[in-house]
Amino acid sequence: MTASKRHTLWKDGAFMADPFHAWNEESNLATASYTHVPLAMFVVNRDAILANPHSLGLSVAPEKRIEDVAADLGRFVSIAIAFPAFTDGRGYSLARMLVERYQYTNEIRAVGNVLQDQIPLMRRCGINALVVTHEPTRAALAENRLPEVAIFINRLALPKCRLAPTPFFVVSPDISEAQALWLRLCLLDFLQ
Repeated sequence: MTASKRHTLWKDGAFMADPFHAWNEESNLATASYTHVPLAMFVVNRDAILANPHSLGLSVAPEKRIEDVAADLGRFVSIAIAFPAFTDGRGYSLARMLVERYQYTNEIRAVGNVLQDQIPLMRRCGINALVVTHEPTRAALAENRLPEVAIFINRLALPKCRLAPTPFFVVSPDISEAQALWLRLCLLDFLQ
């Protein structure tokens, strides 16, 4: 049985064993390790969790305010952002906020409704780990068949890109010069 069949965590280009286990209400705050503590639980028990010497993660629902715990983000080795529905884009904003505003550099993982069409955009927002249970998405990851996003309407989080005629239109470095020229011409035609 391959790792893609056994594991749901996708990180560093492969499925792997997830060191984290699910949080449950019976977890002892002083001895818990390798679990994502819900944000609300952390706020209520902040001192006990900060005193815990073990590796912990933070679990954040998209409607929660990460700003309330900004000073403590460095305590967590992983932040799991819930994606409750395909149409719910708040997790992307939350990931961008972690990376850009709070300079969080540890693992940011997407959990919940993670589908292959979302993954290139999740990566672009700073998400570097995915918990994937959707079988077609798992197959696409295992076979390296993710959709390509070749055009971006801003420059954020995309290094080494060729700029088009406007400062907010960026072409992925993965496409050819001919494709980039065609895209630039389409943009110019659209803007006229």
